[in-house]
Amino acid sequence: MSQLNINFAVDKQHEGLPFSKLINLPPSGLQGLAARGDRILKHIGVTTIKELAQWRPFHIARAIVQLATKEEVGKRSETSTLQLPGVLTEEWRTATLTSLVDAPLSALNELVQWARPELHSLGLTTISQLAQWKYALWAEGITTLAEADKSPDAALKRPLAEAGEEQAKRQKVESAAPSKLSVKLIAATNLLAADPWGTSDPYVIVRLGNEKRQSKVVLKTLAPTWDERFDFSLAADHKTLLKFALWDSDLHSADDPLGESCFNLASLTQGKPTPITMPVTLYHQHGESSQHGQLKVELHLQ
Repeated sequence: MSQLNINFAVDKQHEGLPFSKLINLPPSGLQGLAARGDRILKHIGVTTIKELAQWRPFHIARAIVQLATKEEVGKRSETSTLQLPGVLTEEWRTATLTSLVDAPLSALNELVQWARPELHSLGLTTISQLAQWKYALWAEGITTLAEADKSPDAALKRPLAEAGEEQAKRQKVESAAPSKLSVKLIAATNLLAADPWGTSDPYVIVRLGNEKRQSKVVLKTLAPTWDERFDFSLAADHKTLLKFALWDSDLHSADDPLGESCFNLASLTQGKPTPITMPVTLYHQHGESSQHGQLKVELHLQ
């Protein structure tokens, strides 16, 4: 009988589960990552152990840390075209890999709006900490073994004709997949008053994957109306989170967060404009959160 176990990586109630079932548990199934961790990770699109293992910022951070050991500082070739504009924010695009190791998470494009106290409360403030985060490493190990332990692929035994038929079906589905998401940013109500005189100057940053759009600023109101439309390109697999970050614009100091909203595009019907009303949630230190108003949008998959 096998003595294999990973008891120090998963909660006791899950110790007997096979790898194939562990990957579908929420991240809190990992030992030491409580339900608070689930709430924080859900906000950035991670709801299962498998999704944590595949979380792009984790893999980007690991790649930076690994390759930084191979960097010869000050010896970049004058003809080199190595750069990471799709990965790094503008402030960090001229940095060396060595300096990026200890850079804040906000140096990464995908985390610039989310690397705030909620991630800090999980012990994640720098790229090196994310690269070595034990929960992501455990999740990756569990997922790798779950995939490796699958029985011999039945697809290898299928007749070629059957395989060809399946490929044709897949191509048909992909060709029918939506290619564009239209987001109409309508309005918000009952927002947080961030200014001393009891109002805010709200604007919204809309993010889908690596793409982001920013609305205009509406001055001195807790119930702004934007009535703006933004278009995003979509891959064949569009089951991802659409994220809205609401901010109060300040001329003489850093902008203040008013809260955030998310919508899972997997639940959206193609071809029909859909009005959506979402709560606006403000995340505080230590994983706490509070709701401040509602955001109204209209989404259209085309």
